[in-house]
Amino acid sequence: TQADNAKKFRARLTAAGAASVTTDEVTLTVIPALTLIYAFDAAPVNDQVLDTTPDSVKHHGVNVGATWVASEGGRSGVMSFEGTLQNQITIAPAPELNSTRGTIAFWMKSLVVTADLDAYAMIFDRRDTGGVGGDVIYQDPDGFLANQAEGAGRSRVNEQSTTVDLTDGTWHHFAYVYDQNVGGFVSFYVDGVLHTTEASSGPWAWKADQQIEIGESHDTFWSGYTGFHDEFRIYNRVLSAAEIAQLVGIVIEGPGPLTVA
Repeated sequence: TQADNAKKFRARLTAAGAASVTTDEVTLTVIPALTLIYAFDAAPVNDQVLDTTPDSVKHHGVNVGATWVASEGGRSGVMSFEGTLQNQITIAPAPELNSTRGTIAFWMKSLVVTADLDAYAMIFDRRDTGGVGGDVIYQDPDGFLANQAEGAGRSRVNEQSTTVDLTDGTWHHFAYVYDQNVGGFVSFYVDGVLHTTEASSGPWAWKADQQIEIGESHDTFWSGYTGFHDEFRIYNRVLSAAEIAQLVGIVIEGPGPLTVA
């Protein structure tokens, strides 16, 4: 549990007829399941987007030109991005963001794919262009959301796209669920329902010292995102289908209440 974080331990190994051995001291690091929440309930403070997770370790984002809006289309407290201005939010690298299994979830509302560069607009970027790997979530020119996960040497290991246009001027919830290990996968959930899932052809990883970029990329191939974001979350575990549905507000009938960690 989080209460055990930073506790120090040693182990003693014993066997019949042999002297006991005590290991070196180790420090336990407990990584919370819910790593980051940007609720956007208030405007950035000194260009910082505040992480509102209950954990003591915060991952405040740096706001680079995006505009806080009090309400938009029935949702209160959202961030507005203008792709031609290359607005973005950046998140500094941290060990808690390097999980090999996890979930990235957010609300988005977009009317157009930015008519700039090649008109492939960046939503989420944490992919190294130097050959280490990572993944991106982007809008293609038709408004579909897609990813391109890469392993070592920029080998493409997972690539898929929605089959519905999410750039239709209405709010949609998008959840990206991943397992980077051998035999892993990437799944897309749209508006709380599993939309597509693909097995990965090989393992991949986040580059440990690379920041996260929301709305724009360090790679000049990509256009900036034009639209709105709300309730951006990162989890260090794979959420179940029922938990993702609960994020969207879909009521699941069952034997008891659901709890999102």
